[in-house]
Amino acid sequence: MKYLTFLTIVIMALGWGQSAHAENLQTLENLERERAALVYAFAQPNLSADVRIAKIQQMYRRIADVERMVMRDERLTGNENAMVKRTFHQYDISFLVHASTEKNKPIVTHWLDQLNINTQAIKSSHAGDR
Repeated sequence: MKYLTFLTIVIMALGWGQSAHAENLQTLENLERERAALVYAFAQPNLSADVRIAKIQQMYRRIADVERMVMRDERLTGNENAMVKRTFHQYDISFLVHASTEKNKPIVTHWLDQLNINTQAIKSSHAGDR
């Protein structure tokens, strides 16, 4: 009976630890979701330029808020998770709104610069089978 009680406590503790870990990364996952939606809006070929700009401007404030939440999230401080380390190591790509504002560039231009995509790279590329 004591063994069963001990085993139950261990299983509950392991489950609690996993749920606490998932909650620790919730703000970071929200940032990733919002950033992915923004990048998707950049790349949608069926949107006109005016609609694309309006959509990006609409998302801009929400992403800035989520970025601030991640930067101020004390649960991420000292977290050894690879996602957390990568996010803060790649600041210019992870925090697009803040980084583009700091560099006085439009967010799309900043994102393309970080990926080394420029006019020359686009002109020299070609379509083909892999």
